Amino acid sequence: MRWAVSQAAPLRRLHIKNQLRLHHCGFGPSCMASGGFMANLVVGGKVDFGSQQQWFTRNVELKQGVEGGAWNFVFVGSPGAPASSFQKGDHKAISNISRTPVIAEKPFITIDPDGRYTLQIPKVQNNTVGATLRLTDAPVQSVPFEEALGSIEEVVCKTMKAGESDNPLEKEFNMMKRAVGAGVPAFDCRLESIVGSFQCKALLLPWKQGFDPFAALYEVYVARESDATAKIQDKLDAALHVVLTPGIYNLTKSLVLSQPGQTLLGLGMATLMSPSDGSPCVRVAGNVPGVRLAGMMLGASVPAAGIKPGSLIEWGTIVDEGQFDDPGLLFDIFARVGGDAAEAETGTVLKINSGNVIGDHLWLWRADHAKLKPGEAPGWLSPTKRSQYHVVQSSEAKAQHGLEVFGNDVVMYGLQVEHFLQDQTIWYGERGRTFFYQCELPYDVTQTSFADKGYAGYKVNDSVMNHTTYGVGVYSFFRDVQVLVPTAVVVPNKPTVHMVNVFSRFLDGYGGIQSVMGYFGDGLSGQHDLVKEGTPALKSSPTDRLPFGLASEGREIQDLISEMNQSRSNEDRSGAVRSMCLLPRKVWALLSCLLCSCLWY
Repeated sequence: MRWAVSQAAPLRRLHIKNQLRLHHCGFGPSCMASGGFMANLVVGGKVDFGSQQQWFTRNVELKQGVEGGAWNFVFVGSPGAPASSFQKGDHKAISNISRTPVIAEKPFITIDPDGRYTLQIPKVQNNTVGATLRLTDAPVQSVPFEEALGSIEEVVCKTMKAGESDNPLEKEFNMMKRAVGAGVPAFDCRLESIVGSFQCKALLLPWKQGFDPFAALYEVYVARESDATAKIQDKLDAALHVVLTPGIYNLTKSLVLSQPGQTLLGLGMATLMSPSDGSPCVRVAGNVPGVRLAGMMLGASVPAAGIKPGSLIEWGTIVDEGQFDDPGLLFDIFARVGGDAAEAETGTVLKINSGNVIGDHLWLWRADHAKLKPGEAPGWLSPTKRSQYHVVQSSEAKAQHGLEVFGNDVVMYGLQVEHFLQDQTIWYGERGRTFFYQCELPYDVTQTSFADKGYAGYKVNDSVMNHTTYGVGVYSFFRDVQVLVPTAVVVPNKPTVHMVNVFSRFLDGYGGIQSVMGYFGDGLSGQHDLVKEGTPALKSSPTDRLPFGLASEGREIQDLISEMNQSRSNEDRSGAVRSMCLLPRKVWALLSCLLCSCLWY
C-alpha cells in the first residue's frame, strides 16, 4: 500500500497485510512526503518511510519493522518499532515510548447487515500497546443512529407520546392536533387507560417537508451544510451526538457542546467557518467531561468591522481540572487561517483552558499563501506555470498563536503548528506532555517583529514545574529578509521539565535559529538573561540536536530513558521518588542521587 502524504492525511484503524510505503520516490519528480500520522494499525510488511521528514506512530503493530526516514520519528505503544536513538548533529532521531499512557481511539461509524448505522465511541484506556481493530478488542460505547422499534406505527406513536402531558385526554388531543396540523402521517391512537399503551391505526396524510416525526428517537443527528447553525445547536442541546457530513458550514454562532460524553464527528473534511462576530467555531463548556471532537477542518473567517476574533476552538474554563478517567479528546483537528481569504483572522487557533484534555493529531496552520484578489495578476511558479495564489505578508492572515494550554494534565500526540506571528505553542498548565511536535516558523516576519521579541516555536511558561516532550523539531524559512531567532524552544530550567530529542533545522531563505533551546536563569545564580543551549541552525550548518534537552550527563539521562520504557501505572507509583532523582543538575547531582538511593531501597 502506498500512502505518500504530508500533514492532515492520517491513517487509522486498518490491517495492511503487506508493505506500507509512505513516499512516492521514483514515481515522479517529487517524493510527495513531508510528515504524517498513523494510529491503530496492523502492518504485516515493512513500513518504508522513504524521504519522509518526520512521522508520528501510535499503537501500530509493525510486524516487519521500519526503514528510511529523515529527521524526527516518534513511536508510542507500537511493538516492532526501532529502538530510541539519541544522536547529536544532522542525524535521524528516534523516540520510542513503549506504552501509550492514556488514549481513546477516534469515534467511527459501522453499518450492520440490515443497513443500520451505529456510532462507535471507544472508551479511554491506559498503558496500551498495539492496535484494537475489532469491536471486542477494547471497550466501546455503541450509539445507534435511531432506535429499532419494529413497525412504523410504533415509531410514530412513540414519537407523538414523547413530551406530552400526563393527562390521558390532553395527551390524545395534543397528539392528534400536532400531527394533523403539521400535515404528517397521523395515527388514530387510542389510549387504553388500563394497560397504559397506545393502539395505533394509520391515517395516511401527506408529509410536510422539514417535519421529522422521529426526532425524539434519534441519538445521533446527521447534519448537512445546508442546516442552519441554530438547528445543529438545537440537536447538541438535546444531548444528541452530531455527525457532520462533508461540506462547508458557515457558522453564525459557536457550536457549544455542554453534555458529558458528547461527540461531534466530521466526515470528509467537514469544514467549520468561524462566525464573523469573532466567536469560536466550537466551544466546549466547562466541567463537561468526555467530550470528543473529531475529523474537522476549522477555517478563520473575515471578521466583521471592529471585531477582534479570539480563537477557533475554546475548550472549557481555567478552573475546570477535568477528569483523568474521562478526559476530553480531539482527533484529526485541522485548522487554517487564510488561504481562501487574506483578510481572515483569529487570535489563537486552539485554546485549552480545562485540564485532562487529549489531542490526537492536530495540524494548526497559518497560511503562507492566499487566493488572488479580484484583478490581481498571478505570479510565476516556473517559466511555464503561473500561480493562482499570492504569498502572504505579515499584515494578512493574522493569527498570533496556534495553541495555548492553560489546563493541567493535557496530552498531545502528533502536534503540528506552523507560521503564526508570535509564539507558535505556549504551555501554562502543569504536567503537560507532548509526543511529537513539528513546527515551521513564519516565512513573512522580520527581525524586529519576531526574533527581537523572543518568540519561539515551542514555549513552556517559566512558572511551570513539570513538563515532558519527545521528538520536537522547529524549522526556519525566512523568505524575505534576514531573521535570526535566538532559540527554537524556551523552557524553564527545572529538573522535572524534560525535553527528549529536540532539534532545529534551517530549510531555506535567510538567517536561521541561533540555538536549539533556551531558558531564563538557572534558579541558583539569579541570572535572568536567556541562556542558549545547542549550536545555530543556519545555511552553512542546517541542523543541531539536543538529545536530552537541558538534562546533565549521568543518572538524570538514564532516568529519562527509563521513563520512556515504563507504563503510566509505574509512573504513578514511583513518580515522587523519580522526581527527586531528577533533581540533580550540576551542583546538586551528588546529594540528590544519594538521597534517591536511600529512598529507593
